[in-house]
Amino acid sequence: CSSDLVASRLQVVAAQMSVAWAASLGAILTANVAAHVNVSEGCNCSNGTYDQYWSPTSPGRRVLREEGARRFTVVVMPDTQYMVMDIGYSGAHLYEWISQADWVSDNLDQLNIKAVLHLGDVVDHSQSEAEWVNFFSGWNKIEATKVAWSLPPGNHDLVSMSDPWAANRWDTFNFRTGPAWRRNPFLNDSFPEGHYENTLVLFEAEGIELMILGLELGPSQETLDWASAKLNEFPRRRAIVSTHFVNWGSERGINLVEWAKGHRNIFMIHQGHSCAREWDKVIYNRWNEPIREILTDYQCSGDGFLRYYTFNLDREEVVAYTYSPSLRMYETDENSHFKFPFKAKYDPNQPVPYSGSKRLAGVALTVLLGTVLSHLANLCTL
Repeated sequence: CSSDLVASRLQVVAAQMSVAWAASLGAILTANVAAHVNVSEGCNCSNGTYDQYWSPTSPGRRVLREEGARRFTVVVMPDTQYMVMDIGYSGAHLYEWISQADWVSDNLDQLNIKAVLHLGDVVDHSQSEAEWVNFFSGWNKIEATKVAWSLPPGNHDLVSMSDPWAANRWDTFNFRTGPAWRRNPFLNDSFPEGHYENTLVLFEAEGIELMILGLELGPSQETLDWASAKLNEFPRRRAIVSTHFVNWGSERGINLVEWAKGHRNIFMIHQGHSCAREWDKVIYNRWNEPIREILTDYQCSGDGFLRYYTFNLDREEVVAYTYSPSLRMYETDENSHFKFPFKAKYDPNQPVPYSGSKRLAGVALTVLLGTVLSHLANLCTL
């Protein structure tokens, strides 16, 4: 069923329903359908060519490239704790971490890498000098690329995991990472002042203004208030929230997801921590717009995978890739290789959140949408 045929059938549906604004809705649905026809293996194969341009060669895997596309990439480094132990625990080794860092440097221009996000659990034992030395043997390579970076702490970075809510819980993390943070030219602010468990990093890519909020594990209400103030200070910057684990502290009334729903510029929440390895789900903010809540943590499989996202601004979409530089191998299941929409142009002022009569209008729109969708299954056979 072609997108042109879908468009014509939707116009018929609109006329049959005799609803003045159904035609407008039809146009929206047509654009959505057109963006998803001919989709296979998480990539739109109707345009572009397959080759190795956007990543190193790897046996049995080809990557889609489009001529003339405006692109940039954000790399996500999941928990490095087992790799920097370098004792083969769970099959993880230091060379895998060094391979990840070298991969970023080697692909900086080819992938147009603009930012690197760590997800916490930098080390496994926060008091181990050797593990911190091993971590920075890789991280210094990333810092040398001069791209924006964010580094929030995880539970293994606590002063003591036996007292995870202690007032001094991030002292070791701040002592170890403080010098690097003070060198970070993309750091806009941190909270509390002089500490680095909560940070705001600003960067630009292909004319798009973005921000990374790195939040401590189990953020306090004071931390969330600070983060809200920063999101409101830069309402036109598209925001990524990077934290070790979203549900940490839920028993204390911390609800990071509900907090995020109140900020329209957040489009992604990224976390690690769990040996579930990976999942990707969609939640919706108060404007009924999608936020991707994503988990990646490959430490327990000991295969040195990382995640990267290529933003295609011409197509207004993001493609996710999962790759192991040490194995030179991609994962291609639906949780490893997928895509989602991304608005290159963003207006934080329209529309306004539903309330009162606007909420009723939203209900009416939902009913209309359901009616239109009921016709979609038969659009190509009318």
